[in-house]
Amino acid sequence: MQSLPTEAKPLPACSQCGTALPPPSGSATFVYGVGAVGYQSCDTCGAKWRYLWQDPPGTGGGLNRLPFLLVGAVIVGLLVVAVFGVLRSPTKYKAEAEAPTTTSVPRNVTTTTPVATSGPADFQAIVDPLDGTRADLLTYLQGDAQSSPQYLVNQRVAAFVATANRAVDALKRSTWPAKASADIDKLVTMHEQFISDLDLIQYGQLYSTSFTEKLATDVAAIRTAENAARRDLGLQPVS
Repeated sequence: MQSLPTEAKPLPACSQCGTALPPPSGSATFVYGVGAVGYQSCDTCGAKWRYLWQDPPGTGGGLNRLPFLLVGAVIVGLLVVAVFGVLRSPTKYKAEAEAPTTTSVPRNVTTTTPVATSGPADFQAIVDPLDGTRADLLTYLQGDAQSSPQYLVNQRVAAFVATANRAVDALKRSTWPAKASADIDKLVTMHEQFISDLDLIQYGQLYSTSFTEKLATDVAAIRTAENAARRDLGLQPVS
């Protein structure tokens, strides 16, 4: 749409046909890039134009210019904020980059106390009593158990198994020196194998030669692993 011609002020007569015009009435309209304008038209020739708005003398701008003043104030305010942000941002980022970083510890996180490493005395306290109890069981199985009722044999074996399980658990829970750890793990495995094989006694395997040999093999493996662990811990081997 073709824009209307703009005059510097209201015209007293039409510039096209010279017809006299009454004083303009109405309120101003804001046109982007032009400012506040009013409008005139000629009823004789149909010409239309706009003029730069001028407040009546003595009104001091009146209410007609208030919307434009508000719009201008908003625009100026936005420009000030934008300029302030541009000027402040480098300083802010620099301050944040130079500020020392601190790592906070969550309140619900507790520090752990290092676990003490078990030593030779701890090993002997666990293993020596078990060695004696195992030797007593083997003597029983090779002697009195041969002529004892099965339920009595089962009770004796169950008592040893309970003791052996406690000793094995103690070996597992303890923290051993790295040098002895592998051999103690092997000792635990050999004990668990011996305990598992003892379970077959309740099924009448005590009188089987192959079973007796199996128990002897288990005990020999236990002794080998135990002496290796003793050597690692600086203890004398046992026969």
